[in-house]
Amino acid sequence: MHLSKVVLALSLLVAGCEKTPETMSKRAVAPIDRSQMLQIAVHLKRHAESNRIALTTDVAALRDATMQFLERPDEQGRRTLQLRWESAHEAYAKAQFGFLTTDEERRQLIYRIDAWPVQPGFIDDLPLYPESGIIHDETLTLSPEVLVGQHGITDDEEVALGFHSMEYLIFARPVTDFAQQSKHSSVVRRRQFLTIVAGQLVKDTNSIVEACAEQFDAVDYPEALGLLKLVLTGNLQKLRLAFRESNLVTTNDSGHSTFSGTSLLTLKSEVTSLEEFMVTAVPMEPILDAIDPNAYANFRAALLELNQLLEDSDHDEVSRANLPLLLSALIHELESFERMLIHQLPAS
Repeated sequence: MHLSKVVLALSLLVAGCEKTPETMSKRAVAPIDRSQMLQIAVHLKRHAESNRIALTTDVAALRDATMQFLERPDEQGRRTLQLRWESAHEAYAKAQFGFLTTDEERRQLIYRIDAWPVQPGFIDDLPLYPESGIIHDETLTLSPEVLVGQHGITDDEEVALGFHSMEYLIFARPVTDFAQQSKHSSVVRRRQFLTIVAGQLVKDTNSIVEACAEQFDAVDYPEALGLLKLVLTGNLQKLRLAFRESNLVTTNDSGHSTFSGTSLLTLKSEVTSLEEFMVTAVPMEPILDAIDPNAYANFRAALLELNQLLEDSDHDEVSRANLPLLLSALIHELESFERMLIHQLPAS
């Protein structure tokens, strides 16, 4: 990692620490063009809808690939399924920035779709525990309702559903575990389990898409302003999760997508989506620059360096180790925007 990137990140963090709610509440905010605020809401709606369409398409294709693999379970079919999984999970990593999880129902859907990390022994057997997991517990009748009930039943890592339950099964288990003609109860149940997970993922994805379909509708300036506050808060929450992910993206991947080895790809997709939702597809610059020009300049600089660092991280372990530093800098600047909105912008 270049020394300049370390210096930049440290300087942004120091600058962020110097901003307090008291000093920010006294800072004059440049006049905000209300028509620009409404235009941002239009761009948000359009871009979020585009990402939702891509997600539902990819998740449906993932379910279809699952059924094709189970009809003929071989290495070629599994690789096709794995590639479909990677595409669908990347689509989710991007689309999630368009989901404002403002109620418990939406939060539960998100948890069912993308819960991680996964405890493999909760799902299936382990070398030292050959009878562990839901698949081997024949007291449980496998059905969508049962797996929804088992998902996170006593601990958040007791993951039965979603992308990462499927990831474990199709990346970590051998093809022979899904043999079509097998009479072994565990194989029959594993095939059934995978079928249910793929179908439930389609159902839950469609549900979150439907729940969020109208969340970017804004007919006037107060609604558009409230929407911007929600988006910035949501982006902050997702960046804090990305910070957690960045600490686990190492050579021995123990991060978001550990079984597929695509945790770095997931992190890249999340940062790309953040940039799209704030800079490229949704041009927030006129508003954010008016709120706090220094914070916006720092935000763009940190984003530029973070993207370069992510590219370097493909082959540079030192760059991976420094990802959390630049993500922290990015978080500081978003926190600045959020505080300025709360303390200075009018409600109407």
